Parts: sequence; structure tokens; C-alpha cells
Amino acid sequence: MPTPRVCQISDDTFGGFEVVIDLDYFYTLDEISAFIKTTLINSLKRVHLEVLVNNAKNKKLHIHDKNFCQLRNMNADDILYVCGHC
Repeated sequence: MPTPRVCQISDDTFGGFEVVIDLDYFYTLDEISAFIKTTLINSLKRVHLEVLVNNAKNKKLHIHDKNFCQLRNMNADDILYVCGHC
């Protein structure tokens, strides 16, 4: 059974960028962060925003204050925020 979660970047440049993931395809928080970063970069490339692509490549996205089990127990309509500030 799919376990969808809305993930949103929390950041000055890319804040609000959302991706819906299925937790069943991930094993770690780092995998989720890497997938979101790759999706962001690919989205920016599609619309030829090369300066933002370079900014995104240099971002260190990560998830604060949650472990993987907590993500699975979140309500389906909760947003998982992915930090790009630190």
C-alpha cells in the first residue's frame, strides 16, 4: 500500500517547492533529501534556469527533528519540510 507524503523545501530561494513521494521507495532521510534535490534540479533544467540549477546543486538539503519511523506515522495530509537553510 503506497505511503505518500508531501515534501516541501523550506529555504529562501527554493521555499515552497513541493514533491510528493512514496515512503515505500526510501530507506533513509538522506535518500529522501537527495531525491528532492534531484527533482528540483531536473525541474529547473526543464525551464532552462541554469543559475538556479547551480544554486540547487550547491544546496545541502536535509530533514530536521524527525526519524524515518516518525515520517511513516505522520498524517497523510501533513507536510514534511526539507531544510535548505543550514
